[in-house]
Amino acid sequence: MEKFKFFRSDTYLKNPKKWILIFIISGFFLLALSGVYALQKGKIDDNTPANASITEEKYVQIYEAYDCDQLRIQNIELINGETPLITAMKYLPGPVDKSTIANYAKSAEVIGTIAYIDWPIEMASLANIDTSCASQEFLLPIDKTLTNISPIRKVIHSMDGSVNAFYQRMGLSCPQETPECNYDVAKVKTVDDFYITNIGDSARLGDHVSSLFPIFAYQCDIYEVKNNIPLRYSKIDFFISGNEKSSPTIFLGTTPGGSAGSGECDLQENENGLNAKLVAGKYRIWAVRYIDNKPDAQTPPVYFTIENSVTPRQ
Repeated sequence: MEKFKFFRSDTYLKNPKKWILIFIISGFFLLALSGVYALQKGKIDDNTPANASITEEKYVQIYEAYDCDQLRIQNIELINGETPLITAMKYLPGPVDKSTIANYAKSAEVIGTIAYIDWPIEMASLANIDTSCASQEFLLPIDKTLTNISPIRKVIHSMDGSVNAFYQRMGLSCPQETPECNYDVAKVKTVDDFYITNIGDSARLGDHVSSLFPIFAYQCDIYEVKNNIPLRYSKIDFFISGNEKSSPTIFLGTTPGGSAGSGECDLQENENGLNAKLVAGKYRIWAVRYIDNKPDAQTPPVYFTIENSVTPRQ
């Protein structure tokens, strides 16, 4: 058969020199072809995407603050299989050098792209944490460090579960990403039918007092009856501040709607989170009520005078 003629032995034997030459040329051709293949294979290997293999993270960058708003980076090695987030929590300091997030915060978690950090209520009584310099030295390293860790894009703080309380204490705007916010005096209406009725041991509002608790407010129980079911305010936050405009706001505590019955709510001595002594002087107290954890209204502030220093519960 013609197409197989070059494999026939008799043809090969009739002209051996011709076929030797053909085999030599064919050998060179196959050698060249294998070289091209090797080069092409090398090209493919060289062009393998960098993300074809994942390089394990060995360090996390921790930002440190100095001179108020200046930052420097410290590279911390990850050990014992810890994630960058866990290691960062162990190194980032709390407010006014109050240990670290891991040791001082009540909780920290990441939901989606937001890191939520909840601080203990006693933080409200720490002195000078809301000054411009102290605030930046506290919050900037946390924000810069955590937002450089995937998938975090934002950090939101709270105090004893209240986002409003934290940002109120720090003198900052409450972030819009939370249902409670934004709690600003200008944005939450003041209503006259929701008001403080009692502070401490006073016979009437405005008296000088030597004790701060209990604090009572009115119209903070039921806001609507739907299908014969009473709907209550989810919570009521109480705040205190000095009479001076520059005085820091201190979160006193929170209580459920209707905690005192008969349309009232109260914050008792054993429920408050105040842990710093209030010196004698003029103060103002107000409350904020919430529906589904969103601020509904605040009371008009009540101004009063503490005769002697008030010592918080131990």
